[in-house]
Amino acid sequence: MPEDIMLKEAIDALAKGQRTRARDLLARLLRADQTNPNYWLWMSSVVESRSERIYCLESVLRLDPDHAAAKRGMVLLGARPPELEVAPVVPVRRKWGASLEEEPEIPLTRWQKITTNPLLRIGVFVLVGLFVIGMMAYGVFGVRSYYNDIGEIRRVSITPGTPQPSTTPEPVPTNTLVVRSPTPTYVGPMPLWMLLEATYTPVPLYVNTPHPINEAYRSGIRAYTRGEFQSMLSFMQQASQMDPDSADTRYHLGEAYRFTGDIEKALEAYEKSIELAPSFAPAYLGRARCLLIINRAANVLDDLQLAIQYDPLLTDAYLIKAEYLLGRDDPEAAMEDLLAAKELYPDSPLLHVLFAQAYLDIGENDLALQSALRAYMLDKTLLLAYKTLAMAYMANETPFDAIDYLETYLRYQEDDASSWMALGHAQRLSGNDYPAAIAAYDQAIKLDRNLTEVYIFRGKTYIEMGEGQLATNELMTAMRLYPNTFDINLHLGRALLVADRPKDASRQLNSAAKLANSDEELAALYYWRALSGEASNDPLAAIKDWQSLIELPDDVVSAEWIKTANEHLLALIPPTATPTPTRTPTQTITPTPTRTPLPSATATPTRTASPTFTPTRTVTSTSIPTRTITSTP
Repeated sequence: MPEDIMLKEAIDALAKGQRTRARDLLARLLRADQTNPNYWLWMSSVVESRSERIYCLESVLRLDPDHAAAKRGMVLLGARPPELEVAPVVPVRRKWGASLEEEPEIPLTRWQKITTNPLLRIGVFVLVGLFVIGMMAYGVFGVRSYYNDIGEIRRVSITPGTPQPSTTPEPVPTNTLVVRSPTPTYVGPMPLWMLLEATYTPVPLYVNTPHPINEAYRSGIRAYTRGEFQSMLSFMQQASQMDPDSADTRYHLGEAYRFTGDIEKALEAYEKSIELAPSFAPAYLGRARCLLIINRAANVLDDLQLAIQYDPLLTDAYLIKAEYLLGRDDPEAAMEDLLAAKELYPDSPLLHVLFAQAYLDIGENDLALQSALRAYMLDKTLLLAYKTLAMAYMANETPFDAIDYLETYLRYQEDDASSWMALGHAQRLSGNDYPAAIAAYDQAIKLDRNLTEVYIFRGKTYIEMGEGQLATNELMTAMRLYPNTFDINLHLGRALLVADRPKDASRQLNSAAKLANSDEELAALYYWRALSGEASNDPLAAIKDWQSLIELPDDVVSAEWIKTANEHLLALIPPTATPTPTRTPTQTITPTPTRTPLPSATATPTRTASPTFTPTRTVTSTSIPTRTITSTP
């Protein structure tokens, strides 16, 4: 079983004093099976601290409560009190103690006299030594190694003189773009595989052709599976000398050189492999990788297409090609290769990382976040997944969620200037820690002086901090580099306003107005110029800008800005004081009927009907209406 072999190797490494290697091997065993008490027991002997030893022994007792060695270890560490049923270790009698006792000399028998003969002993030792040497020679040259190559997923048999490799009917594709050690060793922070509970499968070999007579080749493959690339290089150099016409041996030699950082020699090995077998697909892939390491702008499309042509099942070739196309702003073409790779290996973590990057490039931010989360869940030890997930959170306007992933990524990739700049963005936009954002921007510009846009972001951060003069200095530097950029001119005006220089701010914003090319830019211009107009005691200019802001379409002006504009207009134009005359009706004459009584307006007509006296009827007239003319203003 591979696990038994690995445990034996760990025990041997511990016996040789190689504690780091033993700990790495035992950590791999525990990731594969955490229910084996022997793994935990041996791990307790290689960890550094007392608390870690106690944890390992407690894990043993949790799995096997009656484990005597674990109980004794807990007692010795002081984590448990001694138990009566735990028998003490029987003391070993030392040889030097025998000299303290006088024992009578016992006479030797005939057989004892023969066995104590020095000449006879030497002869026996010589015979045994010859027998052991013979068995070792037979084991090396007559018997295949007991170890099975656990990383094999694809076999390619290459016959010397035959240019075309033959493949098995159902090869399984590889799963990662860049081969990494299953037990990486970092100088500095603790490796991710020890911090996280992640199931990580060692990277399988693309090709592992049997070489029965070449023990160096088999040893090199075993060193590869353990992540010991320097040992792999040594063994593959020996294997190439023993079999100089083997294309796959040359390929693995190139891989060993690439893993150890000697790119020039790796390139030579890949080209020799192509010379020996022009149809050997992985050699073209290896050459493309080396050329991209030497020069990121190198054109490797031909090599990648040849690799796919000679082996359509070579998953890594599709992934490298997709990454190459993404770096050249062609996400649509990259998506075709990613879909082809997905058919071969849908659970590749790197596949989903590249899917996320392609979705970000085409603006599908929701899909990008889904793919990035998928990659992260598949392999939490893949650093690129942390960076891509952070970028997806940023694109979905949740910068606070991106901070932890960027900080984890930068703990292991401290020289990535663009990621430091992204961390500064996340901290600034989330309002989490402005001084930390400034520190991140400083680190980015320190690593890459060509990231001149950092001056813009640093200036914006100083504005948010209320440091107007510092912001002005940064944005003045940015404007010297990019003088005709609206965004820089606008924020320089803002910085001057924060620095209590409103008149300078108004002049700067008037200059920015000449560079505005969209309604969104005009909205920002009107908003900040109105504020600077108020600060510089120019209410008419401020009123004009507030009104211009309100007249813009609703989809380009935020509701908050509209509310602010209305509040400021209400303060600048109170209801009781209107600067413009109001329209009033002209003077009109309207008839108004009134009743005016006369002073003595009674008429008493009498009529005599006969000479006799008769009563008379008196008629009294009512008041007579008259028309008077009044004027209303």
